[in-house]
Amino acid sequence: MKEMLENYMNYKAEIKTKEYKIKELELEEISVGSSNLSVNGDIKPKGYILTGTEKKIINNADKIGKLKKEIEELQAKINMIDGLLDTLNSFNKRLLELRYKHNLSLESIAGECGRSVKSIQRTLMNCIKKLDKKCGTIGE
Repeated sequence: MKEMLENYMNYKAEIKTKEYKIKELELEEISVGSSNLSVNGDIKPKGYILTGTEKKIINNADKIGKLKKEIEELQAKINMIDGLLDTLNSFNKRLLELRYKHNLSLESIAGECGRSVKSIQRTLMNCIKKLDKKCGTIGE
């Protein structure tokens, strides 16, 4: 669970990067009009030799499909983390968000919350243990 929390912002950044890559692939100038994807209005038969443009279109479509699947997987992780955080009381949820979503140091969090660094560290560890237990029951 701790590793997933630590990677939370990386998941979000990966999604943005993959969305940008999809846009790039969609915007590539490929002249579909010059590519004859059919023969006499029918889809080309199996074994028909594809042109370079057709291969590029198919390759890009495959890449886009793969990127969308990867985005779904990353979003599922984010949704799971958010859902688990929602099960905590507001103070504990806020501590975890400050630490892992906003990447604040223990000292900064302690100062903001008016508590000692040791207290914040202990609370964070206890929260992660609680979330680990909840994660274990999700698969059951």
